[in-house]
Amino acid sequence: MQVLTHSFADGLRWFRLSWRFYAARPMPLVGLGIGFLLLQLLALLFGVLLFVPLSSALSLSSDVLAGLPRALLLPFLCFTLLCLCRDMDLGRTSDPARFLAELSGRWPMAAAGLIFFVLSELISLIILAPHREEWAAVMSAVSAGKPVPLDAFEQVAGALALSTALDLPVAVLFAGLPPLIGWLRLSVGKALFFVLVAAGRNWRALFMLVLALLMTSLLAILTLSVMLGVLGLPAGLVAVLLMFGVFLPWHIAAYYIAVREIFPLPHVDIRH
Repeated sequence: MQVLTHSFADGLRWFRLSWRFYAARPMPLVGLGIGFLLLQLLALLFGVLLFVPLSSALSLSSDVLAGLPRALLLPFLCFTLLCLCRDMDLGRTSDPARFLAELSGRWPMAAAGLIFFVLSELISLIILAPHREEWAAVMSAVSAGKPVPLDAFEQVAGALALSTALDLPVAVLFAGLPPLIGWLRLSVGKALFFVLVAAGRNWRALFMLVLALLMTSLLAILTLSVMLGVLGLPAGLVAVLLMFGVFLPWHIAAYYIAVREIFPLPHVDIRH
């Protein structure tokens, strides 16, 4: 399979194209972004009901177990958003039946989700675990409608920003797996190999893309943190919806543009 190589400037161009792509038809992407959030919450609830009672018996963190179903669902949801971006790019009407047909039999995507889950949990364990008490204090104050302790708020916001900075490159690499598995029917091993090769050959462009996406992600984290800390839980929930309705679809559009220009897929026209 051919892997194209791009420069620093291409990464910034992808970022600009991703915003234009998102702004041209935002409502379908916003709708799927909100649906993405709701499905992730349902998967998380399922994980809590199913796995948390087993956490003590398995001697594992209940947070880790509860997030497992959500992680396994993540690549399927990501692939659906990428399929929508592909249809929008090709100027054709999205067909849910075609999405389902493309998803059928793509169980290796669950393995891709498991890989991403393990890497994300390692990052969270290293960065966020030392601040569990501060996070609990912040959430307790917000739930009770009391002022948030400033020192705890600053530590939690800083840890979230650092975790996002480390997690985003992993997310960019992960975003390349679902289309290769779904559209080209590669195994997880082959898809991971080509994604790593592509990352090595395109590190300049991907570095600039990740840097631009990181700035917007930190803006989203800052907005969420401020709204939670200053305005309380209802405003924080609105901020979460904005993150999933605006920032997530925008980032998925950026992932799609990177994939379509690095891998000349047969389903995608490369447009400059």
